[in-house]
Amino acid sequence: MKFIKLLYFDLKHGVFKSYYKYLFFLLLVSLAFWECHSTLSANDLNNAKFSDYLLYIYGGAKEYIPTPGVAFKLPYLWLLNHVLILFFVLNYMHKDLEGVGQQIIFRARSRNLWWISKCFCQFLSILFYYLLSWLEILCLCLISGVTISFENSTFMVDVMDFGEKLLPVTNLCLIAETTIYPLLFTLCLGFVQMCLSLFIKPIFSYIVSVAVCISSAYRINIFLIGNFSMALRSNTVISNGVNDLFGIFILLVLGSVSIIIGKIKFGKYNILNRE
Repeated sequence: MKFIKLLYFDLKHGVFKSYYKYLFFLLLVSLAFWECHSTLSANDLNNAKFSDYLLYIYGGAKEYIPTPGVAFKLPYLWLLNHVLILFFVLNYMHKDLEGVGQQIIFRARSRNLWWISKCFCQFLSILFYYLLSWLEILCLCLISGVTISFENSTFMVDVMDFGEKLLPVTNLCLIAETTIYPLLFTLCLGFVQMCLSLFIKPIFSYIVSVAVCISSAYRINIFLIGNFSMALRSNTVISNGVNDLFGIFILLVLGSVSIIIGKIKFGKYNILNRE
């Protein structure tokens, strides 16, 4: 069985047959949009732009510094985006192994091709979630009469409670930090989660992913890789923020290493005696 047939099978069963997950996810994205819309209307909605909504939903939160009387505010929209997508892509590989996956591996005569196909499916599935969410936000902006622009409104400094640096009106780094960086972070954690599930139960690998997201929301640290996906943790916005280019490097390396380790582990994985 050629690789293209393996990939077609995975896309059919791992992506397109999971339409109900995408519908549920789009419902939550719409709720996030209207929350943002309501918040911006209390400021200067007439000057709001498409990029403001991306920043509000995917921008994360500034670092929490313990202060008497100041509670930690979890960036729940940023967190929900990642933990939901990671949950939706969690079990496909193992469900396939419990179904026709063993027969497909036998017919393909290659565990490597089977693993690579699952990695491609994981990549495309996560990418699809992001593309749909961006498209939905764009459509809702058009319906609401919001200006379609990648410029950020100046009042977003107050809305997002930035800190000492001013928000650049137009900044390519900021655009990447609200689109590409969150996608890279989810992809990286998705591959880490996929690899870990070969060593521990899938639910435990998911708990690790959630723990990384929550701990990243709490403080700035280069070992808490979720910081690289938050615009409000970037050194383009705050003086002690993380470096964007270093973040890309870390996410790409960690994701790639997870794929390689997973490939090696799956080559020796016992697919017959599974709980």
